Amino acid sequence: MTAIAVTIAGSDSGGGAGIQADLKTFSANGVYGASVLTALTAQNTLGVTAIHDLPPDFVRAQMDAVFSDLKVNATKIGMLSRIDIIETVAEGLEAHATGPVVLDPVMVAASGDPLLADSAVEGLIAILIPLADVITPNLHEAARILECEVAASETEMQAQAERLLRLGARSVLLKGGTARVRSARTCSWMAAAMPYGCAKNASTPAIPMAPAAPCRPQLPPASPRDWICRVRSGRRRPIFMPRLSPPISLISAPVTGRFTISIASGVSDMPDGTSQKTRLMSRRKLLGASVAAGGAALAAPAVAQEDKATIEWKMVTSWPKNLPGPGVTAQRIANQVEMMSGGLFRIRLFAAGELVPALGVFEAVSGNTAQMAHTASFFWQGKIPASVFFTAIPFGLLPHEHIAWIEQGGGQSLWDELYAPFGLKPVMAGNTGVQMGGWFRKEVNSLADLKGLKIRMPGLGGEVMRRLGATPVGLPPGELFQALQSGVLDATEFLGPWSDRAMGFHKVAKSYYTPGFHEPNGTGEAIFNRVALDGLPEELRIIVLEACRAENARSLAESNWENAGSLKLLREEDGVTIKNYPDDVLNALRENAAIVLGELAEKNSISMRIYESNTAARERLAPWSEIAMRRFMEARDGRG
Repeated sequence: MTAIAVTIAGSDSGGGAGIQADLKTFSANGVYGASVLTALTAQNTLGVTAIHDLPPDFVRAQMDAVFSDLKVNATKIGMLSRIDIIETVAEGLEAHATGPVVLDPVMVAASGDPLLADSAVEGLIAILIPLADVITPNLHEAARILECEVAASETEMQAQAERLLRLGARSVLLKGGTARVRSARTCSWMAAAMPYGCAKNASTPAIPMAPAAPCRPQLPPASPRDWICRVRSGRRRPIFMPRLSPPISLISAPVTGRFTISIASGVSDMPDGTSQKTRLMSRRKLLGASVAAGGAALAAPAVAQEDKATIEWKMVTSWPKNLPGPGVTAQRIANQVEMMSGGLFRIRLFAAGELVPALGVFEAVSGNTAQMAHTASFFWQGKIPASVFFTAIPFGLLPHEHIAWIEQGGGQSLWDELYAPFGLKPVMAGNTGVQMGGWFRKEVNSLADLKGLKIRMPGLGGEVMRRLGATPVGLPPGELFQALQSGVLDATEFLGPWSDRAMGFHKVAKSYYTPGFHEPNGTGEAIFNRVALDGLPEELRIIVLEACRAENARSLAESNWENAGSLKLLREEDGVTIKNYPDDVLNALRENAAIVLGELAEKNSISMRIYESNTAARERLAPWSEIAMRRFMEARDGRG
């Protein structure tokens, strides 16, 4: 039966690339070719003069037509120039039986003309690469994906191939092109468990970029000095490949199940039946060779350099990049994990909007688009009402009391139970301390001034404000300044003076209110994909959890110090006036907060148990805080 392959790519009017070249390759290998067009180019051997992207819905219509009719054995993906087209193709791949997927991350034409928008690169990395069985970047494309220099040696090529594999593809073929690597000959490094197609000597000048017809790998005779890598996986049959010239680094990352890699000197379990003694890598040397089901991001260890195997994760955040306070905390956690693991565990941070929206991180980690997020639990009030207790509730626990409740009073087990249905593990990961009450364009002198007030105040504080006549507006942090400046908001709260000043609120509102009744605590949360976390070796799991825990003290100290300094600047240099909420407003806020909390507790049994636990913690801790802190501060400041 004739094999069928589909090319999803742009059209090259010159005929030298795109679907035209793919279809020629299919035909030359006896494969029936079908196509899905993503773009039209005005192109020849001199360059690209114009590109016309096809509408995403038309791209999807083509995919549906082809895959619903033909029994496709393999799919090759080429030029996808925009993020919306990348997303459309990814959805189509997941909806149909495509066979093995070969992704050629086309970014630049042979003439040097760009074919992939900068904004689409992250989408390619996060969305498409994890769906591919093989990715086939050239040296320049690999450098752009990894944000590094172009490889200048075979060693660097091998290292980059291994890093590319950790992005989620099953196999990587890094094409050397005509780079000057060892006598300027063509050199390609393969990190792969090839489930489909013919294996070719990596020193062959021409390496087909389309999948060939299924066949048995044609391997040169092996010698006792050759290295053979056997990959055992629930999804992949064993593949064996001797070291060619130049060498091939053979690595596999399965989609599901756990796997081990064994290395043999000589030939092991080859088709001719020969067998040699093998040895298994130890778990410690592999460090990350176990990966849990669900495609958790992992390190695919390099068999040629077993002591340098690494695990790479993605962390998405709800914060603008390097935002003082939580943005800094998130990056510091990533840095600490890499440092404490000796570089064996790396976490790549994506600020709000870089990979997913600020308020999309919960779903991203639950769905394993990323393995970790740094955010705040009260953002999920709409889907999990009781989540607000784990950031702050109105007139609730102070930072030291909240930490005591989570770690000593049973709060963590309740938090775990709350997030378990979503496949998530939450932990405290930083604290911005006691919050301020918000920035107001106009003064609040009485309850009447809250009527019709458009205010951003997440969590239960916003609901309390609504009960008093205000209109809560839900916006992510990165949109607050513009909304306040344009009048979309009349008021907004965020964190404390340090973060708020960095956001620029003082430039458009001069009344800064206290107390932060709605957030007496500022716990940031790290949420982990449960399968990914459990799939880590124990020592690395401890490292990432302890890095988060360490931030609770470090970030709280940092926030207290920086808030004090920024408050001074706001007053003395920025012309900001610190105002107290009027007593009648605070009394009404407190009364309505109690009602709102009681209603939340009635929603379901887990909400009631969390409410009761939190209340019990407050009743236990408040008298001690009163005696140990308030009275001391009054005496210290001469007010007692």
